Amino acid sequence: MTPTYKLLLAATVAATPLIAATTAQAEGEKYILVSHAPDSDSWWNTIKNAIALAAEQMDVEVEYRNPPTGDLADMARIIEQAAASGPDGIITTLSDFDVLSGPVRSAVDSGVDVIIMNSGTPEQAREVGALMYVGQPEYDAGLAAGERAKGDGVESFLCVNHYISSPASTERCQALPTGSASSWASR
Repeated sequence: MTPTYKLLLAATVAATPLIAATTAQAEGEKYILVSHAPDSDSWWNTIKNAIALAAEQMDVEVEYRNPPTGDLADMARIIEQAAASGPDGIITTLSDFDVLSGPVRSAVDSGVDVIIMNSGTPEQAREVGALMYVGQPEYDAGLAAGERAKGDGVESFLCVNHYISSPASTERCQALPTGSASSWASR
Protein backbone atom coordinates (compact mmCIF):
# COMPACT_ATOMS: atom_id res chain seq x y z
CA MET A 1 0.00 0.00 0.00
CA THR A 2 1.61 3.28 -1.07
CA PRO A 3 1.68 6.33 1.22
CA THR A 4 -0.53 8.26 -1.25
CA TYR A 5 -3.15 5.55 -1.08
CA LYS A 6 -2.97 5.58 2.72
CA LEU A 7 -3.60 9.31 2.85
CA LEU A 8 -6.64 9.09 0.56
CA LEU A 9 -8.00 6.19 2.54
CA ALA A 10 -7.49 8.12 5.76
CA ALA A 11 -9.27 11.16 4.40
CA THR A 12 -12.15 9.00 3.27
CA VAL A 13 -12.60 7.29 6.61
CA ALA A 14 -11.17 9.98 8.86
CA ALA A 15 -12.48 8.55 12.11
CA THR A 16 -11.46 4.89 11.74
CA PRO A 17 -8.76 3.01 13.63
CA LEU A 18 -6.87 2.50 10.35
CA ILE A 19 -5.59 6.05 10.61
CA ALA A 20 -3.79 5.41 13.87
CA ALA A 21 -2.27 2.22 12.46
CA THR A 22 -0.74 4.02 9.46
CA THR A 23 0.44 7.22 11.15
CA ALA A 24 4.08 6.24 11.65
CA GLN A 25 4.50 5.15 8.04
CA ALA A 26 3.42 8.47 6.51
CA GLU A 27 4.90 10.87 9.07
CA GLY A 28 6.44 13.99 7.54
CA GLU A 29 5.23 13.39 3.99
CA LYS A 30 3.57 16.01 1.78
CA TYR A 31 0.46 15.52 -0.36
CA ILE A 32 -1.48 17.89 -2.58
CA LEU A 33 -5.16 17.48 -3.42
CA VAL A 34 -6.16 19.36 -6.57
CA SER A 35 -9.85 19.71 -7.43
CA HIS A 36 -11.71 21.27 -10.33
CA ALA A 37 -14.06 23.14 -8.01
CA PRO A 38 -14.28 26.92 -8.02
CA ASP A 39 -14.06 28.72 -4.68
CA SER A 40 -17.84 29.20 -4.75
CA ASP A 41 -18.47 25.41 -4.55
CA SER A 42 -19.03 24.87 -0.81
CA TRP A 43 -19.38 21.08 -1.19
CA TRP A 44 -15.58 20.84 -1.23
CA ASN A 45 -15.41 22.27 2.30
CA THR A 46 -16.23 18.76 3.54
CA ILE A 47 -13.23 17.42 1.64
CA LYS A 48 -10.98 20.21 2.93
CA ASN A 49 -12.02 19.42 6.50
CA ALA A 50 -11.47 15.67 5.99
CA ILE A 51 -7.97 16.08 4.57
CA ALA A 52 -7.04 18.51 7.34
CA LEU A 53 -8.13 15.93 9.91
CA ALA A 54 -6.30 13.12 8.10
CA ALA A 55 -3.15 15.25 7.85
CA GLU A 56 -3.23 15.95 11.57
CA GLN A 57 -3.86 12.32 12.48
CA MET A 58 -1.15 11.00 10.14
CA ASP A 59 1.35 13.78 10.86
CA VAL A 60 1.69 14.73 7.20
CA GLU A 61 1.36 17.98 5.28
CA VAL A 62 -1.62 18.25 2.96
CA GLU A 63 -2.45 21.19 0.70
CA TYR A 64 -5.74 21.76 -1.08
CA ARG A 65 -5.45 23.61 -4.38
CA ASN A 66 -8.09 24.53 -6.93
CA PRO A 67 -8.72 27.01 -9.72
CA PRO A 68 -10.59 29.90 -8.00
CA THR A 69 -13.01 30.31 -10.91
CA GLY A 70 -13.15 26.64 -11.92
CA ASP A 71 -11.13 27.25 -15.08
CA LEU A 72 -9.77 23.85 -16.15
CA ALA A 73 -6.76 25.31 -17.97
CA ASP A 74 -5.86 26.94 -14.67
CA MET A 75 -6.31 23.55 -12.97
CA ALA A 76 -3.88 22.00 -15.45
CA ARG A 77 -1.28 24.61 -14.46
CA ILE A 78 -1.96 23.92 -10.77
CA ILE A 79 -1.28 20.21 -11.33
CA GLU A 80 1.99 21.06 -13.10
CA GLN A 81 3.01 23.37 -10.24
CA ALA A 82 2.03 20.77 -7.66
CA ALA A 83 4.18 18.12 -9.36
CA ALA A 84 7.12 20.55 -9.64
CA SER A 85 7.01 21.13 -5.87
CA GLY A 86 8.05 17.51 -5.28
CA PRO A 87 5.22 16.13 -3.15
CA ASP A 88 5.01 12.50 -2.07
CA GLY A 89 1.70 12.31 -3.90
CA ILE A 90 -1.04 14.17 -5.72
CA ILE A 91 -4.72 13.34 -5.45
CA THR A 92 -6.75 15.01 -8.18
CA THR A 93 -10.02 15.03 -10.02
CA LEU A 94 -10.03 14.36 -13.76
CA SER A 95 -13.10 16.32 -14.77
CA ASP A 96 -11.91 16.90 -18.35
CA PHE A 97 -9.59 14.21 -19.66
CA ASP A 98 -8.57 16.21 -22.72
CA VAL A 99 -7.40 19.19 -20.65
CA LEU A 100 -5.94 17.42 -17.63
CA SER A 101 -4.47 14.13 -18.86
CA GLY A 102 -1.21 15.69 -20.05
CA PRO A 103 -0.30 17.38 -16.74
CA VAL A 104 -1.35 14.28 -14.76
CA ARG A 105 0.70 11.99 -17.01
CA SER A 106 3.68 14.35 -16.66
CA ALA A 107 3.38 14.23 -12.86
CA VAL A 108 3.38 10.44 -12.95
CA ASP A 109 6.31 10.41 -15.37
CA SER A 110 8.27 12.65 -12.98
CA GLY A 111 7.87 10.05 -10.22
CA VAL A 112 4.97 11.53 -8.28
CA ASP A 113 2.34 9.06 -7.10
CA VAL A 114 -1.09 10.17 -8.40
CA ILE A 115 -4.57 9.04 -7.44
CA ILE A 116 -7.60 10.11 -9.46
CA MET A 117 -10.74 10.71 -7.43
CA ASN A 118 -14.29 12.00 -7.83
CA SER A 119 -14.39 12.41 -11.61
CA GLY A 120 -12.92 10.65 -14.59
CA THR A 121 -13.05 6.89 -15.02
CA PRO A 122 -10.96 3.90 -13.94
CA GLU A 123 -9.86 3.49 -17.57
CA GLN A 124 -8.72 7.12 -17.78
CA ALA A 125 -6.83 6.76 -14.50
CA ARG A 126 -4.99 3.74 -15.90
CA GLU A 127 -4.26 5.60 -19.15
CA VAL A 128 -2.51 8.46 -17.33
CA GLY A 129 -0.59 6.05 -15.08
CA ALA A 130 -2.38 6.84 -11.83
CA LEU A 131 -2.05 4.40 -8.95
CA MET A 132 -5.80 4.08 -8.68
CA TYR A 133 -9.22 5.61 -9.22
CA VAL A 134 -11.64 6.34 -6.38
CA GLY A 135 -15.10 7.32 -7.50
CA GLN A 136 -17.86 6.51 -9.91
CA PRO A 137 -17.98 7.50 -13.57
CA GLU A 138 -20.39 10.42 -13.97
CA TYR A 139 -22.48 8.80 -16.70
CA ASP A 140 -23.03 5.77 -14.45
CA ALA A 141 -24.02 8.07 -11.57
CA GLY A 142 -26.60 9.83 -13.74
CA LEU A 143 -27.92 6.53 -15.05
CA ALA A 144 -28.31 5.17 -11.51
CA ALA A 145 -30.08 8.36 -10.42
CA GLY A 146 -32.48 8.11 -13.36
CA GLU A 147 -33.22 4.47 -12.59
CA ARG A 148 -33.84 5.34 -8.95
CA ALA A 149 -36.16 8.19 -9.92
CA LYS A 150 -38.10 5.92 -12.25
CA GLY A 151 -38.36 3.25 -9.53
CA ASP A 152 -39.66 5.87 -7.10
CA GLY A 153 -42.36 6.94 -9.55
CA VAL A 154 -40.80 10.25 -10.54
CA GLU A 155 -42.12 11.22 -13.96
CA SER A 156 -40.15 14.39 -14.59
CA PHE A 157 -37.24 16.18 -13.00
CA LEU A 158 -34.62 18.82 -13.62
CA CYS A 159 -30.93 18.02 -13.77
CA VAL A 160 -29.11 21.09 -12.51
CA ASN A 161 -25.67 21.14 -14.03
CA HIS A 162 -23.92 23.35 -11.50
CA TYR A 163 -20.63 23.23 -13.38
CA ILE A 164 -21.49 23.52 -17.07
CA SER A 165 -17.88 23.86 -18.23
CA SER A 166 -17.05 20.42 -16.80
CA PRO A 167 -17.68 17.49 -19.16
CA ALA A 168 -18.15 15.27 -16.11
CA SER A 169 -21.22 17.18 -14.93
CA THR A 170 -22.64 17.17 -18.44
CA GLU A 171 -22.23 13.38 -18.66
CA ARG A 172 -24.20 12.96 -15.43
CA CYS A 173 -27.13 14.96 -16.80
CA GLN A 174 -26.98 13.21 -20.19
CA ALA A 175 -27.48 9.79 -18.55
CA LEU A 176 -30.53 10.72 -16.47
CA PRO A 177 -33.15 10.29 -19.21
CA THR A 178 -31.62 6.96 -20.20
CA GLY A 179 -32.21 5.64 -16.71
CA SER A 180 -35.63 7.16 -16.23
CA ALA A 181 -37.27 7.71 -19.61
CA SER A 182 -38.55 10.95 -18.08
CA SER A 183 -38.51 14.49 -19.31
CA TRP A 184 -35.49 16.45 -18.19
CA ALA A 185 -33.53 19.62 -18.70
CA SER A 186 -29.96 20.64 -18.11
CA ARG A 187 -28.99 24.15 -17.09
